[in-house]
Amino acid sequence: MKLTVLDLDSITFIIAYNHKEEDRPEVVANAAKNFINTILLKTEADCYVGFYQKDGHENYRNEVVPAYKKNRPPTPDFVKEWKPTIHDAFNSFPGIVGLGVIESDDALSIIHHRYSDYIEGHISSNTYDITYAEVDKDLKCIPGKHYNYTKDMFFEVNSQEANIFAKIQILTGDGNDGVPGIPGIGPAKALPYVEKYESVVEAFKQAAKDKKVRKWITLFYQTYSCINLLTTLDELKKYTKREEVDIFKIHHFENTTSALEEIEDWE
Repeated sequence: MKLTVLDLDSITFIIAYNHKEEDRPEVVANAAKNFINTILLKTEADCYVGFYQKDGHENYRNEVVPAYKKNRPPTPDFVKEWKPTIHDAFNSFPGIVGLGVIESDDALSIIHHRYSDYIEGHISSNTYDITYAEVDKDLKCIPGKHYNYTKDMFFEVNSQEANIFAKIQILTGDGNDGVPGIPGIGPAKALPYVEKYESVVEAFKQAAKDKKVRKWITLFYQTYSCINLLTTLDELKKYTKREEVDIFKIHHFENTTSALEEIEDWE
């Protein structure tokens, strides 16, 4: 059975941006619904589950690194205006869940570890044939089939590529999100360490030692906590006392009337 797993946070921005000059909520809502239906049709989904960060989202990673994502620019006004409408449209799909504590990336990772028995070129008959519909470079740490819905492009990430990508991110951090990494270590310099050491801890330790980084354990904890994606909801207990909703609400896909047709009726 083909399962499409949707990362919807980018869709919120896309729909809001494309409707900056719009003043009719019904048009924006139907555009969001049509966007999702189109993805599910493109990926030939039998069933689906999707995630977005709902209003009031309190990221557990800020309890580890308070500066996490605090350096991002303010949310554009057009997103603030249309986010409630778009989220209401998301909620009309029974398989879509608003998250309050974890990120959508975590949710996709949890789905992967719970349902996927992915091996290159083989899908176990006991699991879903999963396609991850997303546009986030960070999700290259999840092996399997991906669909970039802005480029209308399918691609595959194998297990080795996903493992190396995840380790490199932990060594280098993410300046865009305010996540510290080892100073002087970029992707090219990180690669020899992650190829040499099977353990990401050992790779990080040696790279930090070579760069004469003091208190590398503290740095590793901060970086690992922010970069590494959760594999189960139980892992959340290591970082916070707060809880997340049950995210496993997979639903059969039933295509609805095209929202584009409805929009044309209003023009």
